Amino acid sequence: MQISTIVYAYEDNSLEYAKQSIINALENFENEVDISEYNISKDDMSGIVTDIIEENPQLFYVNREYKVSYSEQSNEAFSIYFSFKYSDSELRIKVNDFNSRIQLITDEIMKSETNFDKIHSCHDYIVKNYSYDETKGSSDVYNMLLTGQGTCMAYTGLFDYVMKQCGIEATTAKSEQLNHIWNVVKLDGEYYNIDVTWDDPIGGVAFSTSHKYLLKSDYYFDLHKHEGKESKADCTSTLYDSYKWSDEGILTQVEDVDDVFEYLTATMPAIFIISVISIIIIVISIIITSIKKRKRGINNPYY
Repeated sequence: MQISTIVYAYEDNSLEYAKQSIINALENFENEVDISEYNISKDDMSGIVTDIIEENPQLFYVNREYKVSYSEQSNEAFSIYFSFKYSDSELRIKVNDFNSRIQLITDEIMKSETNFDKIHSCHDYIVKNYSYDETKGSSDVYNMLLTGQGTCMAYTGLFDYVMKQCGIEATTAKSEQLNHIWNVVKLDGEYYNIDVTWDDPIGGVAFSTSHKYLLKSDYYFDLHKHEGKESKADCTSTLYDSYKWSDEGILTQVEDVDDVFEYLTATMPAIFIISVISIIIIVISIIITSIKKRKRGINNPYY
């Protein structure tokens, strides 16, 4: 199976080059990586390692703990050292198994013709075939593939990785405030939020699928309890915010009464809302006045 990796361009290219160098080494099962050419501060390594682990679920075999050799004078990192969860013989077997399982899912998703349909299909596939680990013990994608259960980290990692295998640009978003992570994909030139975890109902109807958090804007997510987002991509398009999804496609209807109210208040300009309320008040006032006049007319025909 060929591994597809999307590299994003950011302002600090040295950090991204260092990340890619580390990823390449780890994918080749090298646990010592020379990063001296990138002039990276030792203090930046924690963030780099976190990003690598969270954005590359194929590295499920890498422990989060690491060591860094660095210059005491400049504080620049020379090398970084990792440890693996498995022995050399186990490692290759598990990686091959991981790739085979991912390929089966990717083959299923690739039956869809458009990127829109692939995103929809992947979302529904994960929701229908996996469940949330309420013990919060399964955070890596491989364990989720084996057990059928995982936390938000596993849900997000699986969706992200399959999207990349399908050639769709994807990244992640997280909130330290919520202690939660979800997906971001690029579709038709725009970025959208997707929270597969929260669309998988716990204790709900078997095989039921929610689409409340599929292809939504940052504004929509803020309204729906996703505060404190941190991501490399801003999701400004509201194209799908008011859509209801079904297995056959999408309908231009909001999902429920609460969503109707939230959608209207989020999308209508404040001045228009005030105007509508004012009209309603005027109409009610006219009706009340008319009723009073009718009552007066009954009691006193000459009024």
